[in-house]
Amino acid sequence: MVAVSELEAAQAETKKAEHEAERYIAILDKVVDLSSQAAADKEASEHFLLELANTVADSGVEVERLTELAQTVGKLTAASAARRYSIESAVPPPEPAPGQGGAGEGAGEAEEEDPDGPGSPQRVDSGMQVESRIMELEGALEERGAHVARLEAQLQEASQAGGQAEAAAAQVAELEAKVAALQAASEAKEAEHEAALKAKHDEMEGLKSG
Repeated sequence: MVAVSELEAAQAETKKAEHEAERYIAILDKVVDLSSQAAADKEASEHFLLELANTVADSGVEVERLTELAQTVGKLTAASAARRYSIESAVPPPEPAPGQGGAGEGAGEAEEEDPDGPGSPQRVDSGMQVESRIMELEGALEERGAHVARLEAQLQEASQAGGQAEAAAAQVAELEAKVAALQAASEAKEAEHEAALKAKHDEMEGLKSG
């Protein structure tokens, strides 16, 4: 019963960690998507921080927990490995049946004839199934940890791309302002030239009439 309770506790802890990992992965996916939009669209970049804050707030997750997830997964993986190696030794031997608990040859024969003994095929098969299941859970946790690391790298790349896009947009705005200023100056110069020509024309007409 000790081994069964430990196994159930390990499975419950692993399921809880998997559920937590799925939530954080969904949050990171949303952040990466927003970062990609911000890198491609100037208007999206202006609302990126607000959308990111709303996403994290709606999830009810502290930002620091995003970076702690990989450490949590690693600790649970190590704990599961320790349980896997100690679980067989934690299984108590079965109680001898009434009339077969005496010392000597009778007890030895009873142990050899017990189909559910520690060395029986049923017990060995059960232990192998438990070990296989724990290895599957460890693999799932490691895969999720790697996925979180990949998403964090993508988030960093997207953030850098968003910063480059904002810098490029600022340069474009500056060039547009310079072009507008040059155009306004050119129009003012042209209007001044036209006024001078008109004044000269009026002066010539006055001389002719006089």
